[in-house]
Amino acid sequence: MLAIELFEINHHRAEEMLKAHQGASPKGRPVEKTFMPDLLRAVVVFAAAALDAYLAMKVVQTVNAICFKKKRFPEKAVGYFVRGDGEANDVKNGAKIARDLLAIATSDNPRKLLVRRLEVALKRTTFQNPEQVSHALAIMEVECPWPKLDKSLVSTRGKKRRGKPLSSEVFLREFIERRNDIVHEGDVYTSFKHHGQLKPITRTWVRESLQKLKRMVIEIERISQVV
Repeated sequence: MLAIELFEINHHRAEEMLKAHQGASPKGRPVEKTFMPDLLRAVVVFAAAALDAYLAMKVVQTVNAICFKKKRFPEKAVGYFVRGDGEANDVKNGAKIARDLLAIATSDNPRKLLVRRLEVALKRTTFQNPEQVSHALAIMEVECPWPKLDKSLVSTRGKKRRGKPLSSEVFLREFIERRNDIVHEGDVYTSFKHHGQLKPITRTWVRESLQKLKRMVIEIERISQVV
C-alpha cells in the first residue's frame, strides 16, 4: 500500500464522521447536551492520526526510493538506523552502534535492512506538529517545504489571516494544538473564568481544516517525489 492510499482511507473516514454530524444536525445548531460536539472533536483526532500515519509510511517509502534510485541513504535518517531513535551521539550506545553497522555491512541486502530499521524506529515517532513534519520532510530531502505548502492552501476558504497570506505552518500548529487539547485535556477550559466548560467547536472549522490537511498532503506527495 502506498502512503497516500493509507491517508485517503483514513481521511475519508474522518470525512464520513463529519457527514454523520451534519446528518444529525443539518442546520448546524449547537447541541451542547448531546454527543454531537464530541463527534466533531473525534473528527479532529482522526484527521491528525491520518496525517501521522501517512508521514510515517511516506518517509519509509521515500527513503527506500532514494536508496534504490540514488544508491545512498539520506543523511537525516542515519541516526534512526544506528540507534533507532534518530540520535547517534550517545557514547553509552557505542557498542550497539558498532554491532548495528557491522550487521548492515555484512548483510546480503543492506538497503532492505536499513529501511526496515527505519520503519521500526518510526513506529515510536509521531509526525503531527510543524517541527515533526519538517523533520519528516528533511529525512525525505525536501528543502524549504513551508512556502510550497502555503501555496496549497490558497484556494481553500479563509485565504487571508489578519491581512496576511494563510500560513500552512500556523494552521498545522493550531490544528495539532487543538487535537492535543482534546486528547490530553478533554477540550475543557481549565481557567478560573470558564472552569469546567467545554471549548466551542464548529462544523465549519472542522470541515475547512480537513480540506487544508488534504491539500497539504497532496502537495507533500508532489514535492517529495524521488527522480
